[in-house]
Amino acid sequence: MSLLFITHELGIVSEIGDRIVVMYAGRVAETAVVSELLKRPKHPYTSGLINCLPDITQKKKRLESIPGTVPSLIDLPGGCLFHPRCDRAMAICRKKEPPPVNINHGHTVFCHLY
Repeated sequence: MSLLFITHELGIVSEIGDRIVVMYAGRVAETAVVSELLKRPKHPYTSGLINCLPDITQKKKRLESIPGTVPSLIDLPGGCLFHPRCDRAMAICRKKEPPPVNINHGHTVFCHLY
């Protein structure tokens, strides 16, 4: 059975699915088995989403957030769509859309870092 469940709440996804596809601005950023992706995220956006989750074992006054704003879908930036918000962006990220990179069996990331 397949189910398409759209959310920013990765904790819920870990309870209902086996595989996860993380998308940013309508494009796939990363895909993997849920447990692999939550333990070893590769794309900076995926890492950012995970870092935004509250951790009940630590006292924090503020939740982390991903800086910047989501791009307009009618005026998308060139290259990697996440580059304007990415703290690890390189020159190539502004120019060229990243190809899929197979990290290991079933874990694929679209990022120039790999």
